[in-house]
Amino acid sequence: MPIDFDKQIDEIMLRVVEQPIPIDWKSENPLPGVGDRKSHFRGPGEDFFELDEYQIGDDVRAIDWLTSRKLGKLMKVVYQETKEVNAYILFDKSASTDFGTYRCTKRTLGAEMAASILYSVEKTRDKVGLIAYNRYGVLDEIPARFTATNLYPVLYSILDESQPIIGDASGDGLAKALTGLPSSRSLVFIISDFMNMSAEDWNQLANMALLHDVICIYTQDLRERELPVVSWPGCLYVLQDHEGNRREIWNSASTRREYANNFKRHEAAITSQLEANHCAWMIVSTEEGDAAIPKVLSLFAGHA
Repeated sequence: MPIDFDKQIDEIMLRVVEQPIPIDWKSENPLPGVGDRKSHFRGPGEDFFELDEYQIGDDVRAIDWLTSRKLGKLMKVVYQETKEVNAYILFDKSASTDFGTYRCTKRTLGAEMAASILYSVEKTRDKVGLIAYNRYGVLDEIPARFTATNLYPVLYSILDESQPIIGDASGDGLAKALTGLPSSRSLVFIISDFMNMSAEDWNQLANMALLHDVICIYTQDLRERELPVVSWPGCLYVLQDHEGNRREIWNSASTRREYANNFKRHEAAITSQLEANHCAWMIVSTEEGDAAIPKVLSLFAGHA
């Protein structure tokens, strides 16, 4: 590992936010124990829920004989099943995420978001895992575990800038990452700039959003949205495409207008597709700094 990884992680930790993340298919009222979320249904479990009158056909083992004797009628104990919610971070490590022109790269911004997810998931004593991918396929998988165990492995994996070509390099990286999710309903965070999406990626996202609760964190950089204003009529400006390659563009007033309009259309197409797939989403940008913190808190707190 590069010797500066620990320093990078220390800097990321300065920007962590913590906010319990409600799940729309779970109760928001936690109980002590592993996985502090209660299911919507009653059944055998570890946590007492209530006393109810025994009905013919109920399990006789649930009868509370002491209470029944006191009340003069048969009473049963109803337990509340404590359910553990596993969260997964699907992190896009495509070359385009190494672009950044102000405070940090989109990869570092995404790492800050991932650290906040890890700490926020910890608030409800749930577990979180990682599936790192690029446009070609899955690069790394870390099983869902508690934050104390997974924090550094997850961040090390995210910050590793190697870009191996997986398999036949046919693309569909997000689709391949989504197929690695468990069959049980989970909370899924996708951190990506969505520059490398294929038709199969969108199809698989639509399918998985039917089962999982999906939140997409759309990372951007200011220079993807607009070119800098220059005092002279025009000049050459270096851009980066979705594959991480640099190219030059003539920066003039007309070019800036066209460039900004093109990105607005691109962004609108991405967010419209996310909404059509029933995914929650928010946009964060590298230059925002502390301004991104209330956005993250709002997303987590208001998700359900």
